[in-house]
Amino acid sequence: MAFRIEIGAGEDSQVTLRYNIAALGDDVAALLAIGDLSFLFDVLSSDGSPISVSATVAGTAIGSFLIPAGGASSVQRFDLLPSTDLTAGPLVFTFDGPVGFDVTLDAIAIEIPPPSTVPEPDPLALLGHGVLGLVARRRKST
Repeated sequence: MAFRIEIGAGEDSQVTLRYNIAALGDDVAALLAIGDLSFLFDVLSSDGSPISVSATVAGTAIGSFLIPAGGASSVQRFDLLPSTDLTAGPLVFTFDGPVGFDVTLDAIAIEIPPPSTVPEPDPLALLGHGVLGLVARRRKST
């Protein structure tokens, strides 16, 4: 289901999306422990003017980004700093464009990075080290 912001012609306004992150309870601690979180805004369409989006937590600015003019079918990313305390208060995104701006969002999502993986040792390198160990052992025994 798409989310559409449509401001009437000649009207100047801002639209805010407010999230009460603290309401997630224990899940907030799990999110904060991950570290690098991003919000993704899937933009289906926007009119011919850029739209600025600013983010605040408990009234403190934490960043902003721009939905480009005519930004059809694009994903806009907003990265949270690891130091951002999401439990301090509501997370608010404010959309502010020129008089009469329109934008349609398909989804707003939190992106969680995949867990880091431990690299697997190269089997050929392990075999080579094993052969070298056998050669060294054989030389030592003779």
